[in-house]
Amino acid sequence: ARHGTAHGRVRLAGWLGLHVAAALLGAAARLLRDGPPARLEAGWGAVPNLLVVSGRAPVSIPMRVLDARGRVLPPAPVRYAWESGAPAEVSPEGVVRCGQRGDAMVRATLGDVTARVRVSCQPVWYVSMPRWYNFVAGDAPQPLRMGAMGLDGRPVTRLAADVAVADPSVARVVGTRVHALRPGRTFIRAHAGGSTAAAAVTVFEPVRSLAGLRDDQRYVFASLRLAPGERARWPLPVGTFSLVNHVGPLGDAPDLAVSGPVRCQPAPGPGVHQTFCRAWRRGATVTLSRPADAATPVDGALALERDRP
Repeated sequence: ARHGTAHGRVRLAGWLGLHVAAALLGAAARLLRDGPPARLEAGWGAVPNLLVVSGRAPVSIPMRVLDARGRVLPPAPVRYAWESGAPAEVSPEGVVRCGQRGDAMVRATLGDVTARVRVSCQPVWYVSMPRWYNFVAGDAPQPLRMGAMGLDGRPVTRLAADVAVADPSVARVVGTRVHALRPGRTFIRAHAGGSTAAAAVTVFEPVRSLAGLRDDQRYVFASLRLAPGERARWPLPVGTFSLVNHVGPLGDAPDLAVSGPVRCQPAPGPGVHQTFCRAWRRGATVTLSRPADAATPVDGALALERDRP
């Protein structure tokens, strides 16, 4: 601007004016696109204007301000007040504290826009989950099975929990379902109302047999079908591992036996479907068989889980 020619300064002024005009037009377009507040919508879940509170600690009502077309507007100073129902504490800024079980109705107001939020107070004493979730890679998602007991000693019918997965590359939780992503093991932890529950998630890799396993194949699942009198013998890896002989829908499973430099506890036999083993050198094998006098074939499945080397 100091050293340029008069023509150059005119060009610079035109360039700056063009960009300023474009910015102003963009801001005007955004203002015209987003209308005034028309609706208030609260809650984390699929049901709008329902907030489940599982603890006694203060919770802020999550609120979205929408225009008439359903577009989310910038945050605005919504005011709140308890209206009816359970005696929950509600601050004008929307901070709720539940002391006992019950539903409270809270009124939210922004100008002339009003919404009513149902706050379901169900303070949790403890939360529980199954100890494990087992998948074979490619399986459909499983429900996240959780339960909780309230401070009043009755089961909780609605639950708001914080759920985290230790290794999200192995599995993840989407909504209320657990999704398997790759072979491995991770852990789910759920926290609600000061109580925490944990579960292991194991994703098995399907293999044709236990022969030729790589060191990184720690969780594998081999399926087979055995006719009466048939057997299959597979090598076992060196180290410590567990074998799980899966029982079919009719309560049937192949007979399981091990041999060679391996010791298992409990010893494989009738009625033993999971055993923990240690093979101290190469040459150990596992045999699955179907008795010759069996009336029908059996569909078997053997899972192997081994510790890190």
